[in-house]
Amino acid sequence: MTDTGDASPIKQRYYYMSPERLKELNYQVDEMIELDVIEKSSSPWNSPVTMAPKSNAPATQQRLMDKLFGPDCGEKIFVYLDDIVVVSSTFEEHLSLLHKVQERLKSAELKYLGFVVDEKGLRTDPDKVKSIVEFPTPQNRKDVKRFLGTASYYRRFIKNFSHVAAPLNRLTSTRKGAPSFQWNPEAEIAFNELKTALTTAPVLACPDFSQPFTVHTDASEFGVGGMLTQAVNVMPYLVIIEGRLYRYTKSNSTLTSDFDWKEVIPPEERLNVIIKNHDTPMGAHMGAEKTYKRLRLRYFWPGMYGDVADHVAKCDICKSYKHQNQLTPGLMGEPKVCRRPFQCISMDLVGPLPRSRQQHEHLLVVVCCFTKYCLLFPLRRATSKNVAGILEDHIFLVHGIPQTVIADNGPQFIGHEVKDLFLKYNIPQVHYTPIHTPQVNTVERYNRTVVTAIATMVGSDHRTWDCHLAEIQFAMNTAVNDTTGFSPFMLVHGREAVPDGRVYGDVEDIDDIQLSSRSEYMQKLRGLKEVFVRVDSELQKSHSRNARYYNRRRRDACYNTGDFVWRRTHNRSDADKFIALKLAPKFEKCEVIQKLSNLVYLLEDVNVRQAECHLKDIRCKVSE
Repeated sequence: MTDTGDASPIKQRYYYMSPERLKELNYQVDEMIELDVIEKSSSPWNSPVTMAPKSNAPATQQRLMDKLFGPDCGEKIFVYLDDIVVVSSTFEEHLSLLHKVQERLKSAELKYLGFVVDEKGLRTDPDKVKSIVEFPTPQNRKDVKRFLGTASYYRRFIKNFSHVAAPLNRLTSTRKGAPSFQWNPEAEIAFNELKTALTTAPVLACPDFSQPFTVHTDASEFGVGGMLTQAVNVMPYLVIIEGRLYRYTKSNSTLTSDFDWKEVIPPEERLNVIIKNHDTPMGAHMGAEKTYKRLRLRYFWPGMYGDVADHVAKCDICKSYKHQNQLTPGLMGEPKVCRRPFQCISMDLVGPLPRSRQQHEHLLVVVCCFTKYCLLFPLRRATSKNVAGILEDHIFLVHGIPQTVIADNGPQFIGHEVKDLFLKYNIPQVHYTPIHTPQVNTVERYNRTVVTAIATMVGSDHRTWDCHLAEIQFAMNTAVNDTTGFSPFMLVHGREAVPDGRVYGDVEDIDDIQLSSRSEYMQKLRGLKEVFVRVDSELQKSHSRNARYYNRRRRDACYNTGDFVWRRTHNRSDADKFIALKLAPKFEKCEVIQKLSNLVYLLEDVNVRQAECHLKDIRCKVSE
């Protein structure tokens, strides 16, 4: 009888049985009642009867024991299932027989239900595993189920079995909407990985029920499981050696044992340990990942990786000498406002070139950003005075005063003569591009075209480079531009250029020349307004396309006045000073003095020298 106290009775419904099993159940119950093994009860407590077929385990156990203690044991040792009977005549003989039994059990390798049991523990039976290893590649769902069913029998020996077998389990799905069976590379990898795991399966030790167990559970999108573990041959977890604390933890080296002793570093010493393994020649300023892996071989403390990553991120030497692995900062800027010819011009100098027979050594290139009209001016000397004279006589007083002028920081453009000219004509916007940013200046693209065209004309006599500038200028300005859809000449003059007089036909008498009326020509010029609107639209579309391509490998960034940043140095090798570019710092620390635009900043270095810098040459903020 069981005293249930004040607990509420539990009553469960009986299990449905086949007529054959129900008949057998009634027979067994009647027999046990007749033998007084059980009696009828009126208790409110009720649990259903479960009937299970008998297995052949006893017979299998007996065969194993007979194989272990065969006829050679004579009539002195008898076995029945898990009982061993030893018969002897003397005490000394009895001890000898017991020793024989002990050695026989210790040396036995018992194969039982697909397992091998020996003195080390439980492991897989190689004969049974062989059939799994030689299992052919499944051809349908049924084959996959057969393989998984066989392999699952040994799942206790395979780490993360459900995770490894997930691709195979997906192939067995027969739910509505499931794809048809198709063997794929993912399934092939899982198939071979399970086979490999079985051939290298570990030996499972027998549990020690006098020691505590640990329950581990986990789940994922395609698996759920639990594991009962127990530590075997446990080493001390923490020890103190010569005043230092050491922790017995998992080893991170493939050449040592699975576990190793590591020194536990207190908080006040951690920075010094990181510096010793990163900032010194033995650390060589390696990255966070390499420095962390070096440290974890010998040391331990919580949050080690975060401390290492933080130190490396703040290391000034690393920032100065290492290339950045991020996308280049600075998205493409907004297009310049220009909706008519020569509203915005861009200029640059090409040279020095070989001194020509006309004593020219430089070439001034001026481009209208709206029409793409290009003007070429050879110069004997590239001075601010000469540049100012050409701009005034051939640009401003011919095509009108521009609203915007774009040039680089060359002394020819920032000299007082050019600046005085801009003040004289009240030009509202003058943009000087930062150093090392030629892509900002529109004229740079035309410089390549001009130089290529000149190169095709000079042949072997490079002193003739200025002999065909007028023809090259005419060719560039009468060619249809891919962006605008018109020739620069047409957009500037309102008509296409006449390349040859024969266009007018043969005229014998001047009175036969047919001239268009001025009113008709003026009517055509009025149509230029619509053309300019179309050109402006095409320029905007072109800028958007270029921005999408340009920004693919760029990221946005923004800095404020007072921020300290890293600026690219653009150092050069100097043999006289024993300086090599590869060994020089790549970046230097600077302070943001002023934000000139979204892409240009005024920076000041440690020597209080100020310079404009494009965002692409700024690395990041200096870590505090």
